[in-house]
Amino acid sequence: MPLQPFRRHSAPVEDKPDSGCAHFAEGRTWKRCNCPLWIDGTLTSGKRVLESAKTRVWSKALELCREMETQGRKPKVSLSITLTEAIEAFLEYKVAQKITAGSLENYKCLLVGKDRTYKKPITASLRKFAEERGIRDIQQFNGMFVEQFRNQWTVNTAKAAKKKLMLLREFCSYCVGREWMASNHAKRLKPPKDESSGTMPYTSEQMLQILAACDNHSLESQEEALKMKALVLVLRYTGLRIGDAVMLRVDQVGPTGKLYLYTAKSKTAVNCILPPQVVDLLDACRASTTHFFWDGQMKRLSLTHAMRRSLLYITRDTGIPKIHPHRMRDTFAIELLNAGVPIERVSMALGHKNIAITQQCYLPWIEARQRQLEEDQVRSWESDPLLSPKAKADVSELDRMMRLK
Repeated sequence: MPLQPFRRHSAPVEDKPDSGCAHFAEGRTWKRCNCPLWIDGTLTSGKRVLESAKTRVWSKALELCREMETQGRKPKVSLSITLTEAIEAFLEYKVAQKITAGSLENYKCLLVGKDRTYKKPITASLRKFAEERGIRDIQQFNGMFVEQFRNQWTVNTAKAAKKKLMLLREFCSYCVGREWMASNHAKRLKPPKDESSGTMPYTSEQMLQILAACDNHSLESQEEALKMKALVLVLRYTGLRIGDAVMLRVDQVGPTGKLYLYTAKSKTAVNCILPPQVVDLLDACRASTTHFFWDGQMKRLSLTHAMRRSLLYITRDTGIPKIHPHRMRDTFAIELLNAGVPIERVSMALGHKNIAITQQCYLPWIEARQRQLEEDQVRSWESDPLLSPKAKADVSELDRMMRLK
């Protein structure tokens, strides 16, 4: 009998209805499961072979059978790398790349399910999802498994799902580059369609409500309320991301209010001026001799989450929908554009590496551009025959005749 692979289904255990393979009773005839593959048959030398193929991939088991028949013996088979080993190698690679702590946390949350510092439903990690389905080796990954993993994500926005898919693609690409996987199955998945209208800037009335909420606080101390008010004003008048704002150093703000730093995300320089009132408030609530908001104890990511939670807590009764620190950045950019500042300078103030990013986010808010578009539309009406006096008279006559009928 020639060598043939078969699935060795795990037997169910008594008093445990969910244990074992559901197709155990069907024996070797059932092949569409993830049970281990074995090889059974006879070599050309007449020697009987009945042993594990050390894989769960059917094509690899068939290839091993043909190789054994050709060589007349079983070749040395290298064990495939496990999912845990692949994840650890990938995370070590990312650490060696010197990525930020926030980016590394995103990879860990997706792959190993490390909980964040704020309470939020956590989607099952890739490792846990694979363990629940009995998948151990990275070579067992296929398109259906990756698609099922993506389908169980519980994220609030399409933008967040797109970000998670990008991280998954990068992990699969890393495994393909080291020949642990045959192809990048995550690359075939299409990102969800983003139908959101984007974040909106705060109005002046909403900003006054937020500042009033900081004054009428219910936090533990007056110092914490002043610190939160100072953070809100820094976000509003610098356009910094909250991760950069909470780590603002004393030496980065000059006596005249001039601020200069490099952003943590894009490593670009940001140079702007703070109003004197904001500078005085920062000096009044300094957390340490070196930083305004950081006391030197918490990690940067933990402090960022804590400040975000505090902002949501003190503004919970304002009635403002979708309060988020990044909307302060949008408000900063749009107020500059409404004041007539060229978009090139706004891009520099935001620390964007490419002006195309600024144009994609804020181009519709440029009033001069909108007024020019409206003037062009009005000018096009002059040569429109439908809007000429004769056309209007013809339409009126046609309407009168229809009424008579």
